[in-house]
Amino acid sequence: MQFSAPVCAPRRAARRVLADVATRLGGVTVLEVGVDEHLDAARELNVWRTPTVLVVDAAGRVVRRAAGVPDRDDLTAALAARVAVPPR
Repeated sequence: MQFSAPVCAPRRAARRVLADVATRLGGVTVLEVGVDEHLDAARELNVWRTPTVLVVDAAGRVVRRAAGVPDRDDLTAALAARVAVPPR
């Protein structure tokens, strides 16, 4: 889940990282949430900077968070531990 705002320049880079990791792993859904439209949710989840990426498990728990553009390898490792990675 990526929280971002239209004025957030790094959101495009974060979106590319998320899309790449989701494509590589499969079984991952990327959701972009606009903080302007969902300010209450952003506050509830302690999102104070955009972009902020939250890795949410199947039970709805936030298991990883990254402020700014997430590191591709860290994100891949966090997600690979939670989804079945297809063989290459």
